[in-house]
Amino acid sequence: MQMKKLFKISLVLVIVLALFTPFVMAVEDEEKIEEDIGTIEEVDTEAPKEEESEELENETNIEAGASEDEFVFGDFSKATTKITTNTNQFKHYDFTVENATLVKSNTYYVLITHQKEDTSYIKDTLKLGELEAKGYKPVFNDNLRVDITKYAEENGEIHYTIVEKSVNGKGESSYKVAKTGTIERLPFNPVGERIKCFFFDDETSTFFYEFSQQTDNKRKIKLKIGPVTDNNILIGIRDGKANALNNLLTYAKNSSQTIYTGTVPLGNSASITTNMNLAHKGYYYVYMQMEDENGKYYPVEDVSLYQGLVSETVGKNLFDYLDDNFKWEIANGNGNNVIDPTIAPGVYPRTGAIVIGTVGIALIGISILLFIKNMKYRDVK
Repeated sequence: MQMKKLFKISLVLVIVLALFTPFVMAVEDEEKIEEDIGTIEEVDTEAPKEEESEELENETNIEAGASEDEFVFGDFSKATTKITTNTNQFKHYDFTVENATLVKSNTYYVLITHQKEDTSYIKDTLKLGELEAKGYKPVFNDNLRVDITKYAEENGEIHYTIVEKSVNGKGESSYKVAKTGTIERLPFNPVGERIKCFFFDDETSTFFYEFSQQTDNKRKIKLKIGPVTDNNILIGIRDGKANALNNLLTYAKNSSQTIYTGTVPLGNSASITTNMNLAHKGYYYVYMQMEDENGKYYPVEDVSLYQGLVSETVGKNLFDYLDDNFKWEIANGNGNNVIDPTIAPGVYPRTGAIVIGTVGIALIGISILLFIKNMKYRDVK
């Protein structure tokens, strides 16, 4: 009887122990986890302090390198300059500096001029804003990039001057001429890709691709238009031969046969074809020269081949050889223009290709306008 009672008590104790053991272990595990988390948190809060201290030391090594009285300047002994352009149409030009060691805390000023700059006034006595008043621009990018399109469009040499300003630990300023030199001009686009003209019966549209317009005044184009009677030139352009447009340029400049000479503004203006003596499907050169305004602007010339499209319904028009309305109708060989409808159009030369619609929203708008206009001429044979 007592054994049975003792057995029951032992069984109850085993059950109670079994129930409470996991709870006790869970509490201990939780306390251990909290201790571990506390340890981790202590490590995490101390680690950034070490990194921050190391980073400040690196900045000090970069920026200081001298006593509080001294000035730190960059190294331009291996620096080179370069001119870059964004695109072949509506271009703008950038001046950049490469392989120079710059000081992050210093200020760099770039001056672009058409004459070599006298830098004798670059002294520590310069007042705040004095450099800017002389045309210097503070530059804050890594390669000292400056837009020089305005100076590239204008005539004359292009010179640059780079001035570096350093401030010591006392807040005193010192100025140094870091580098000077002459900027070499980039070559123009190929012939046929510099200036573009559209001659419709109701308007004239012109575009200047060589420079993105930087001036407020509207520049003008001098035009010379005349017939092309040399089949070799026509065949060369039709077949995409090398220097075909360059040959047309020489031909146009030397030709005494003209049906129009005059000037038109950039953009849209009145039609000039209405008073021309145009032959339907005749071939014409259009020699274009940007008016330099008595030498103010750098000279730019271009040429292209056009065809007359004349009828009572569409009036008088001239279409560039890359236009869908231009139809090749010439025979192979020498002689005057011979219409041969059995000859299919050849491969259009890409040396003078200006594909309107590939250089942004502006050209897309132009393409839509020309498409609407061209629909008007498709039934003219």
